[in-house]
Amino acid sequence: RPGVAEVSVVSVARRRQLGGKPLPAPGPVTAIGAFMEVDGAKPTFETPRPTTTRLFVATWDGDFASVYAADLPTSSPEIDRLDFKRLVLIADTPITALHVLPPFTNRTLDGAAFCATKACLVLATRQGGGRSGETMLFEPETNRSARLNFGGPIRLLASSTDLTRLYGVLDEQACGGPSCAGVAAVDVAAATSPTGFPQALNALGLPMAPLRSDGLITGLTMATAGTVRQTVEAPSTDGGSGGVS
Repeated sequence: RPGVAEVSVVSVARRRQLGGKPLPAPGPVTAIGAFMEVDGAKPTFETPRPTTTRLFVATWDGDFASVYAADLPTSSPEIDRLDFKRLVLIADTPITALHVLPPFTNRTLDGAAFCATKACLVLATRQGGGRSGETMLFEPETNRSARLNFGGPIRLLASSTDLTRLYGVLDEQACGGPSCAGVAAVDVAAATSPTGFPQALNALGLPMAPLRSDGLITGLTMATAGTVRQTVEAPSTDGGSGGVS
């Protein structure tokens, strides 16, 4: 539940909640994320399961936003508590969205390697009653961060499968309504320190305009060469209807 100091963990293999109840969190939770480090060069079913999964929770106590991390044992079905350690502390602005960005070997910031060997955190914050905010890429090992220039506050995040681009859903509440919302993108392969990571460019080399939707966007994910199948009812000439994919 939003704003409650607890989090539930469900085992995919066992299809049940670990511990049988929500587990205590360090503060009221505003966003969560998780990361399991695997060998991306090998097929999924040939990759041994790592011994742990890292869980991240963002909390807000009314004055400070924090991000905590805890390691979950992959094979243990019985967990009654999580050992959280704080990674981030931000004053006066809650974290409204959190995404774990896997490492990308060639990623640089001002010419130096950045989030290249370890997973980093994408943190979207909100200020001024939700009307403004910024999104940053944070490297826990060095405490370095860089701005992601989405052009407005973000409420959902996803990364491209090649890990060179981040997509974010612009928050309608911050910009005034659905007409100014949509999915924006930022390139996260290389950046310079003064401006952070730049807005993505389209096929013409121009700044990418937000991808609009007729309705409220409630989820966001990426797939390579994905196929979406949807069956709709289409009227036929004899007055009946048939399914069209």
